[in-house]
Amino acid sequence: RIAAPLAGLGARLGCSPEEAAEGVLAVVNTAMEGALRVISVERGYDPADFTLVSFGGAGGLHAAELAERLGIPRILLPPDPGLLSAFGMLVSPLRKDASRTVLLAADAAAGRLEAEFARLTADAVTAMEAEGVPRARVTLACWIDARYRGQSYELRVPAEDWVEAFHAAHEARYGFARRGAAVEAVTLRVEATAPGPTVPEPRLPPAPSPDPRPDAVEAIVLHGEAVRVPRYGRARLLAGHRLGGPAIITEYSATAWLPPGWRAEVLPGGGILMER
Repeated sequence: RIAAPLAGLGARLGCSPEEAAEGVLAVVNTAMEGALRVISVERGYDPADFTLVSFGGAGGLHAAELAERLGIPRILLPPDPGLLSAFGMLVSPLRKDASRTVLLAADAAAGRLEAEFARLTADAVTAMEAEGVPRARVTLACWIDARYRGQSYELRVPAEDWVEAFHAAHEARYGFARRGAAVEAVTLRVEATAPGPTVPEPRLPPAPSPDPRPDAVEAIVLHGEAVRVPRYGRARLLAGHRLGGPAIITEYSATAWLPPGWRAEVLPGGGILMER
């Protein structure tokens, strides 16, 4: 279904359909790399300290390339990655938020903040009770969006000792704090949560041998060269199975690519850990 569009694109670019396809992948991976940098490097986190969780139907096709670009040493493919967002909606805690903009200076806010948080708490609890959640199961958290007077942006901090929490958050985010400057509370927020349903963790039976048998051998194009690689159906993989790249892993909701220089191991809970 995509051969004809890629052939047309390749003709316009003066290259083969396979070269056009790899060019498309390079552009897509570059865009995703930029998005990952926004939530890691640009926030002061070293990607090498983390595991990349790959989800979505095509996430596993891009994960290894992105991990290599960012220096991430390992990837976790959760069970049913193409359905992970839907699963998360079903099992995540129930949450209701209440907020109110107040714009109060810290030196004059104490009494007003207490009264406003009491009203917001009542609103959040009422919303949870409307969902059938009793008050005893509700956990409340109070937050303040704060800023230095004259700033046009805020940082969200816990309501307890919020002025010092704001100074610390500002220093962590921007590298400095102005502890002598006036601080303002811009928006007050109450977050009410209740636990989601308990879901038992899946457990895979142990593999009799670490080396699974591939379902088939597929012809692919890798860096401009035609190669043949094994394809494994994830439904047949058991705990302890190990794969070496290059390989393809297919399942109902997703496809994953294990490139050369990578290995994978099936975990007892059903996830697959990929490592360079």
